Amino acid sequence: MAYQKYDPPFVYGDDNNPAYANYKLQLERWPGQGQTAVKYKVGLGLIPHRVWKTAQELLGWRYSIVSGDGVLLDTTDVPGTNLQTVHAYIWVLTPQDQFYTSPENYGLFHHSSLAGGGPVAATGEWKVVGGRIHFLTGQTGHYRCPMQALRTAVLTLKGALKVPPNSYNVRLFRQTNGEAIETPAEEVLNKYDFCERNFKVWGR
Repeated sequence: MAYQKYDPPFVYGDDNNPAYANYKLQLERWPGQGQTAVKYKVGLGLIPHRVWKTAQELLGWRYSIVSGDGVLLDTTDVPGTNLQTVHAYIWVLTPQDQFYTSPENYGLFHHSSLAGGGPVAATGEWKVVGGRIHFLTGQTGHYRCPMQALRTAVLTLKGALKVPPNSYNVRLFRQTNGEAIETPAEEVLNKYDFCERNFKVWGR
């Protein structure tokens, strides 16, 4: 299943729409304020953002086709704001089962940037320290993927990147009040029906 980019509930430039006014306010709180052209990565531009499994069974990224080197994925350089999870990068899973990741730059670089504006299999945020996932979310405003997409991400991490679902948490949001909770990722597999009935994967 692939999910298309979600169109916001306003027309850019419509100052009479409260949703657009809120969007502009959010932009002012992020780097790159005043610039609203979202950048898309395609082709070779995506290579440094691709996530791969190292020989030590850890997650790496920033692979260079020139040197053949990369670095361990570590998201702790992101301080976070009221609009972004602390110490987390955005990620997307493409329909071709490839993970891509990056720090978010609101108004300039979003989930859709990593997907070239195209559809995704899943998307969200994650905290990774020294190549090990601490927690995973389905948090995104551009795609609004369902619980099934988060389940797909957990399964793909397990199968393609050999990350055990009992080694990290997922962050979910209660359907009733939006409260965030963390639970082992394997719960999304073992208790999927319960999770889908009682939680959603994005909270903003």
